[in-house]
Amino acid sequence: MNKYTIHDEIAKGCFGQVMRAQHNKTGEWVAIKMEETGENKFPILKHEVEILNWLFQKGCRKIPHIYWFGVEDQYNCLIMPYYEHSLKDYFLHKGTAASNRIAQMLFTILQEIHSKWVVHRDIKPENFMIRAGEIYIIDFGLATFFTDDGRTHRPDERTDTLVGTPKYTSINIHVGHTYSRRDDIIAIGYMMMEFEYTGTPLPWSDECHTGLFEGGPEEAAIAADHPDIHILHPVNIYRQYLKSEQMIAHWLGGAASAASDDEESERAQKWREYFSMTYAMEYPDKPKYAELAAMFPI
Repeated sequence: MNKYTIHDEIAKGCFGQVMRAQHNKTGEWVAIKMEETGENKFPILKHEVEILNWLFQKGCRKIPHIYWFGVEDQYNCLIMPYYEHSLKDYFLHKGTAASNRIAQMLFTILQEIHSKWVVHRDIKPENFMIRAGEIYIIDFGLATFFTDDGRTHRPDERTDTLVGTPKYTSINIHVGHTYSRRDDIIAIGYMMMEFEYTGTPLPWSDECHTGLFEGGPEEAAIAADHPDIHILHPVNIYRQYLKSEQMIAHWLGGAASAASDDEESERAQKWREYFSMTYAMEYPDKPKYAELAAMFPI
């Protein structure tokens, strides 16, 4: 750690914080994830390092390379490359012209990590970074293995707690299924659809329904008994409803009608087909990456 000079904080979350730092000799910029140590705290960074090391050993290269991991001043510290721009930054500045090419790159990245038995479980724009024209997937703190032997899928066990970022969490997680490969793919769909409809928030976004998620007195009572990451919390029940295939189709139809042109109708049809295909996947199914990529011709 004494090889680096910390400059500023670039992110903060429940796990800890991410600092931007510079190597004192080479001048290279790096990101340092810092997590307080403690006996009663699940060591997220240690888990992330184990996943990243596994993937790197198996040949995955569209993931962060670990420069160093250890303990420094009561913190678990993970040093990795610094990525200046996220996929979200790219679309904000460049628009959607390259969205099909980017979608194909994302499917390739997911296919690679899935082939190594790993599901990411926190697909969102901020977790895809761009460096030298290449896309990298980061933040494997919630990632896990979906099989222990490469043959037998772990069972689909009921869970009451959401995994990932609610805005992009698959509808299957909202109803209590264990996370599997299909849910990474569905989350990619939510994310890319949001990019293509720039300026029109997803219907389940907080900004679309501020104050409406909670509902009336009955919902308020339920919310008081359940944390906001519980699948029975009114916010998550409402998101589940809005993420249904029927409601997505309804929303897409409204967007196409408002634009009233053939290109917009084709785009809406593409997304209807995408969610029809991905929502039909069973829990242990291997995604048909090539078929999905073909829906986004370059």
